[in-house]
Amino acid sequence: GIDKVYLCRGGKAEPVEITKGLRTDAQVQVLRGLNVGDTVITSGTMQLRAGQAVTVTVNGKRKTENGKLETGNGKLESENEG
Repeated sequence: GIDKVYLCRGGKAEPVEITKGLRTDAQVQVLRGLNVGDTVITSGTMQLRAGQAVTVTVNGKRKTENGKLETGNGKLESENEG
Protein backbone atom coordinates (compact mmCIF):
# COMPACT_ATOMS: atom_id res chain seq x y z
CA GLY A 1 0.00 0.00 0.00
CA ILE A 2 0.95 3.68 -0.18
CA ASP A 3 1.90 5.43 3.04
CA LYS A 4 3.60 8.63 4.08
CA VAL A 5 6.84 8.93 6.04
CA TYR A 6 8.77 12.01 7.07
CA LEU A 7 12.37 12.54 6.02
CA CYS A 8 14.83 14.99 7.55
CA ARG A 9 16.17 17.17 4.76
CA GLY A 10 18.14 20.31 5.55
CA GLY A 11 17.01 20.19 9.19
CA LYS A 12 13.32 20.21 8.26
CA ALA A 13 10.63 17.53 8.11
CA GLU A 14 9.60 16.61 4.58
CA PRO A 15 6.67 14.24 3.95
CA VAL A 16 7.28 11.59 1.27
CA GLU A 17 4.90 8.96 -0.09
CA ILE A 18 6.27 5.42 -0.08
CA THR A 19 5.04 2.14 -1.47
CA LYS A 20 5.33 -0.75 0.96
CA GLY A 21 5.92 -4.40 0.09
CA LEU A 22 6.35 -7.28 2.49
CA ARG A 23 6.01 -6.70 6.22
CA THR A 24 7.05 -8.62 9.32
CA ASP A 25 6.69 -7.78 13.01
CA ALA A 26 10.04 -5.96 12.94
CA GLN A 27 10.55 -4.81 9.33
CA VAL A 28 8.77 -3.20 6.41
CA GLN A 29 9.97 -3.51 2.82
CA VAL A 30 9.88 -0.17 0.98
CA LEU A 31 9.52 -0.63 -2.77
CA ARG A 32 9.37 3.02 -3.82
CA GLY A 33 9.86 6.49 -2.36
CA LEU A 34 13.14 6.27 -0.42
CA ASN A 35 16.75 6.63 -1.53
CA VAL A 36 19.97 5.35 -0.01
CA GLY A 37 21.11 7.86 2.59
CA ASP A 38 17.65 9.28 3.37
CA THR A 39 17.10 10.00 7.06
CA VAL A 40 13.65 8.70 8.03
CA ILE A 41 12.10 10.27 11.13
CA THR A 42 10.91 7.44 13.39
CA SER A 43 9.64 9.15 16.54
CA GLY A 44 7.37 12.09 17.21
CA THR A 45 5.80 11.74 13.78
CA MET A 46 2.22 12.31 14.96
CA GLN A 47 3.08 15.94 15.82
CA LEU A 48 5.15 16.67 12.69
CA ARG A 49 4.19 19.19 10.02
CA ALA A 50 5.83 19.68 6.62
CA GLY A 51 8.71 22.15 6.92
CA GLN A 52 8.93 21.88 10.72
CA ALA A 53 12.48 22.17 12.09
CA VAL A 54 13.81 18.86 13.40
CA THR A 55 16.97 17.65 15.14
CA VAL A 56 18.37 14.22 14.32
CA THR A 57 19.72 12.22 17.25
CA VAL A 58 21.48 8.86 17.36
CA ASN A 59 21.46 7.17 20.77
CA GLY A 60 20.62 10.52 22.37
CA LYS A 61 23.41 12.42 20.61
CA ARG A 62 22.61 15.22 18.14
CA LYS A 63 23.76 14.55 14.59
CA THR A 64 25.30 17.53 12.79
CA GLU A 65 25.01 18.33 9.07
CA ASN A 66 28.39 16.70 8.37
CA GLY A 67 27.29 13.39 9.93
CA LYS A 68 29.23 13.74 13.19
CA LEU A 69 27.63 13.22 16.61
CA GLU A 70 27.91 15.75 19.43
CA THR A 71 28.94 14.14 22.71
CA GLY A 72 27.35 16.84 24.87
CA ASN A 73 30.67 18.35 25.88
CA GLY A 74 31.20 20.26 22.64
CA LYS A 75 33.26 17.49 21.04
CA LEU A 76 32.26 15.59 17.92
CA GLU A 77 32.64 11.91 17.14
CA SER A 78 31.86 9.81 14.11
CA GLU A 79 28.71 7.71 14.09
CA ASN A 80 30.79 4.52 14.23
CA GLU A 81 32.51 5.56 17.46
CA GLY A 82 31.13 5.19 21.00
